[in-house]
Amino acid sequence: MSVIKHFKRELFSSGWNDISWHNEGIITPNLQKLYDSGVRLTNNYVQPLCTPTRSALMTGYYPYHLGRQKSVLDYATPTGLTLNRTLLPEKLSELGYRTHGIGKWHLGFCDWDYTPLRRGFDTFYGFYQGAEDYYTHTIEGGYDFRDLERVAYEANNTYSSFLFGDRAVEIIYEEAEKEGPYFLYLALQNIHTPRQVPEEFLEYYPDDDPETQIYNGMISAMDEVVGRVVEALRSTGQENNTVLIFSSDNGGVTGEKNAPLRGKKGTLWEGGTRVPALMYSPVLENTPREYSGLLHVTDWHNTLLAVAGASIFPENDGFNQWEALRTGLPVYPRDSFIYNLDYEDNEAKGAIRYACCNVTAIVAARMIPGVSSTFGSVLNPLKTSCAISKERNKTQCNVLSTKE
Repeated sequence: MSVIKHFKRELFSSGWNDISWHNEGIITPNLQKLYDSGVRLTNNYVQPLCTPTRSALMTGYYPYHLGRQKSVLDYATPTGLTLNRTLLPEKLSELGYRTHGIGKWHLGFCDWDYTPLRRGFDTFYGFYQGAEDYYTHTIEGGYDFRDLERVAYEANNTYSSFLFGDRAVEIIYEEAEKEGPYFLYLALQNIHTPRQVPEEFLEYYPDDDPETQIYNGMISAMDEVVGRVVEALRSTGQENNTVLIFSSDNGGVTGEKNAPLRGKKGTLWEGGTRVPALMYSPVLENTPREYSGLLHVTDWHNTLLAVAGASIFPENDGFNQWEALRTGLPVYPRDSFIYNLDYEDNEAKGAIRYACCNVTAIVAARMIPGVSSTFGSVLNPLKTSCAISKERNKTQCNVLSTKE
């Protein structure tokens, strides 16, 4: 197997029903083309919120192994993604890759050691926090936009997806003149709050109410960036040795955004954790096709290392799924995953998915008094529940969870 020279990993915030292949009312022609000609990832799972998902991607560990299982990092959080783990871009650098980060970081900035250029990225262009104004790039009264580590005031008054698209295309053209491989992590701001989009994208949805116009327009603006990235790869002759991966980082913010799945962002229901995703590359065999194996965001860590040519993989919570994804052979490495585990109010809460029989087991167990709260060894099963509903899981994926 030849080593892929380039690969791109894109993240955005969108629900199951916020994409054209699940909802014909959404206009995403560039993503639809990739979906129609690539590998359709129908069982792709992430964490219910963005910081936990990014933590899992970058480390290959479930967030409860990192202390990032509870919630997101806000602007005043005096910590970040643990410095005791080596992140994906650092490992790719060891394999000879140049690494570029664009867009939303959201893994900590209270100390420089938590920021992208100190965590393996050669370049970074974007913002450190979880959300901000799309034009002024401000939040909580402060300006948050960086080029490398320099505050990039010149970005003010320009819509973020235009900025991120311009920089992605610029990097692709620059890399076309160089020898050796590179990794581009493009974490788009769309469609996170606040709801803002240029007027040109409102015209895509003339029959929608104003609020829906803006929301759907933000999705189409994100799709426009994807189209520019693909066109740049083709124009520079890089498409044939590039792997593109596209995924949301959590479910949609309301239940209808995830229909027919139950739940929303912030919950362990399918609507909060099962998200649209695809993989596209001319090196993938027997495409177009569906990949129905379980994929968890932790798997992308080792899978991308395999794409980059690694032969030794870290012992984390992820699985290397590259061969199954590349060939289409139905030998799926993962048969279960943990949605999340957490401990609060003297109660452990979590959910586990088993692929073999469409079972989801939910744990809500009180901790044994006076015993360490390390998960996996001290749960007192005073209260557990498990349900098997093959038909319901197949049709709507309305599985049990710890809370709605």
